[in-house]
Amino acid sequence: MRSSDEIGELVAALALANLEFDNILAAHEANAGRKKYNYANIADVVRHVRPIIARHGLAIAQGEHLDAQKDGYFVCVTKLMHKSGQWLETDFEVPIDKMGGVHGIGSSNSYARRYAELAILNLAVEDDDGQTAQRQWQQRQQQRPAPEPTLDDKLAQDAFRRTWHEKLSMLEVEFADQAEQAAVHRTLFGYADLAEIPPAHCAAKRRKLLDVTDQKLYALIQEARLKHTLGAVKTGEVHNGQS
Repeated sequence: MRSSDEIGELVAALALANLEFDNILAAHEANAGRKKYNYANIADVVRHVRPIIARHGLAIAQGEHLDAQKDGYFVCVTKLMHKSGQWLETDFEVPIDKMGGVHGIGSSNSYARRYAELAILNLAVEDDDGQTAQRQWQQRQQQRPAPEPTLDDKLAQDAFRRTWHEKLSMLEVEFADQAEQAAVHRTLFGYADLAEIPPAHCAAKRRKLLDVTDQKLYALIQEARLKHTLGAVKTGEVHNGQS
């Protein structure tokens, strides 16, 4: 929080205003899946707060700017001013909900303005649609398609696959079937199919593969094959004549 050199008159005026503040009515209903809740929107906050602070020589101004430290975030700047010239200023950081279009950006903006104003006046209100907007934004981030791999990542992916097949050939390892192959891949690399490994991870996995001695690698492969076979036996997938 930033402030003018002196804030004594502002604090005194704010203390008097706080005596007049009442609970802000959460007059709106929203659904969040199976949960319903009431909330107060920015208009409710402004309608309740502004007349009271004006009577005590106070005013609030708000603005936004992009966060220079975090990509995809903006900062809501809230300034509480007193007629004496004294002031308090705070920043409220919020993610930009670009995937939600105009409505999503507006929801994030409303969320920031509302909470920043309540915070600087030390007020509280029932939770609102800002929480929903935040959760929806996070879900959209998780659902976004993976970025296109760079040329370096593609080259690393090809090098990793080539190294793996060269190792298998040198060790004279042949898998009985795709299920066994998938079990070994899952044990060694965390993925059943090499195509599932993100290209950006292939360089690191190739380095680890090269760091393992051939003897150790062969032992790991055989251990993974044995575990797969035992698991198949327990689930009845291995029949007479198979081992």
